[in-house]
Amino acid sequence: MGVNVCECSSCSECTIMLNDEGCSEVRLTENEILAKATHCIGNPAGFNNKVFDCQGHQVTGKAAGNGVLLTDKTGITVKNCAFTNFNRGLYLSKVTDFILDNVNNIPKKFTPSHLISVM
Repeated sequence: MGVNVCECSSCSECTIMLNDEGCSEVRLTENEILAKATHCIGNPAGFNNKVFDCQGHQVTGKAAGNGVLLTDKTGITVKNCAFTNFNRGLYLSKVTDFILDNVNNIPKKFTPSHLISVM
């Protein structure tokens, strides 16, 4: 099966693409995107067996929430992302078979528990 690449330039657009069955890899194209809600990517139902590649771009929050929040997912990859001004860059709960590659987080205030949470 080939890779079907979709591109996005905002949190809401990335969420739509991650829900799209036709997209096996979603690539962020903007240098910086701003989360308008608590989470940039808030547990899209279709985000299983997919790749989210920020391509080195930054995702900035509103000093709360998580850059990417995922629950009950499998086969996900998040790579080349820089998350700033979230409580956590990534929050994963009941996620299996996942890869995190070159993911950086600069929380609103730094403590080791704020990097990445995996439950």
